[in-house]
Amino acid sequence: MPKPLLVEAGEFKRSAKAAADLSGMALVKTGAFGAKSIDEAARTVDFVISTASEDRDNDVISLSGWQLGNYRKNPVVLWAHDSSDLPVGKSLSETVDGKALHSTCQFATKDENP
Repeated sequence: MPKPLLVEAGEFKRSAKAAADLSGMALVKTGAFGAKSIDEAARTVDFVISTASEDRDNDVISLSGWQLGNYRKNPVVLWAHDSSDLPVGKSLSETVDGKALHSTCQFATKDENP
């Protein structure tokens, strides 16, 4: 599978409006998501990974819109969404509450990913 072209939101939206083929593109977005709790012994961190708040590109993802079935088949956590490198961990659980999408990530050991 070829590596997708990583584009910022502005370029993605311009391409979409121009009816361009988006199949080879991957939208890159960043956000400030905080750790809710850390267990150093288990190498786990609970994160808020999405909210229904409007982001800096004026996009909103409804919490009821998350479809995680395929992700849960192989719940890898990538550094900066970079699929060309080894995963840094795996998601042990993903839950939606009234305000946010949460994930508990177990980070790889140094032996698993130096």
